[in-house]
Amino acid sequence: MLPLIAVIITILLLMSAYSVDVGYMHLVRTELRVATDASAKAGAEALARTQNEADGIAAAIEIAKQNMVAGEPLLLAPEDIVLGRAVQRGDGSWEFQSGATPSTALQVTGRRTANSKSGPVPLFFASMFGSAGFTPVQAAVAAHLDNEIVLAVDRSHSMAFDNSGIDWSYAPNNPLPSILSNPSSYQKWQIDLTSPPHPTGSRWTALDAAIDTFLNEAGNVSVSPRVSLVTWASEITLASYEGSLTGRTSPANTVDVALGTKYDDVRDAIGAYGTDAMFGGTDMAGGIDTAVGVLTSGNARRLASKTIILMTDGQQTGGRDPLLAAADARAAGITIFTVTFLDTADQTVMKQIATQTGGRHYHASNAEDLKNAFIEIARDLPVALVQ
Repeated sequence: MLPLIAVIITILLLMSAYSVDVGYMHLVRTELRVATDASAKAGAEALARTQNEADGIAAAIEIAKQNMVAGEPLLLAPEDIVLGRAVQRGDGSWEFQSGATPSTALQVTGRRTANSKSGPVPLFFASMFGSAGFTPVQAAVAAHLDNEIVLAVDRSHSMAFDNSGIDWSYAPNNPLPSILSNPSSYQKWQIDLTSPPHPTGSRWTALDAAIDTFLNEAGNVSVSPRVSLVTWASEITLASYEGSLTGRTSPANTVDVALGTKYDDVRDAIGAYGTDAMFGGTDMAGGIDTAVGVLTSGNARRLASKTIILMTDGQQTGGRDPLLAAADARAAGITIFTVTFLDTADQTVMKQIATQTGGRHYHASNAEDLKNAFIEIARDLPVALVQ
């Protein structure tokens, strides 16, 4: 029995060792995929932004080094990166054409082999049986694509509040006058309610700066995306309090700027809102629906990559379920990136909207975070993994 037990124990140990190594190999292969994907996207983004092939290769190599594979940075050689073009076939799939010009795509091949700069991956137990190690190879292609983007931003009254995150708290000493000709002096809140946002201390001002930065970044790529502006809140009629107080109405959703590359039109529209009183509640679904309409209209390009950037500082107060609107966007092939501003905003729903449509969620706790979020989105949008 003892020899039999010894044989069985040996077999079990071998099987355990094999299982550990196989699991580790799967982990390493996943890490290599993530590293090559990130490297390809960084290279394609730099290629489009700088219009310089050497800069694209350098960016791919640098980002690869920032990703760990089997506990070590992934080291790429220039010959691991091939420039070319990504061409969409009739069936919707993509083909990478190596060496084709102009260079609009980049292929990265990540290697952990004997001839690579990083070398093979040592395994825990395989070396006991004479194995030289694990030698995975992974390739990724990223390209700069035609993009159409709708900035769908919240223009409800809360965007006139200050950046403290507290409702009905306004930046002091607003130099912009109330639209009321003779507001009651004992009701200061009427003055705040009907005054334009503070030109330096309001949430709208922070959004204005963030969108300006976004448009600057978008204009730096070789093929600038077509951008539209949609603003949304809730409808104000003469029967509502704001309407009865001011004698004015306001639509729930507005297409302020049609799809195009005249970014100054977007800047001007945002600036114009900053000089007038802002009314209404928060209807995210209305904003999404209007943006979807823009991206599915006759003015939209059929094969363009379509994205909505949905921004809010609050929580849904009216309209249909925004997740239903997000489902309609997904069915139309539209990705939604969501941005919440200040910690009182509804991050839960906005994360769900982004996840449901294949986008990403960004949260900004202050004006600087908001600007950085829009910069990150702008730098990520022009690039897509196609293989």
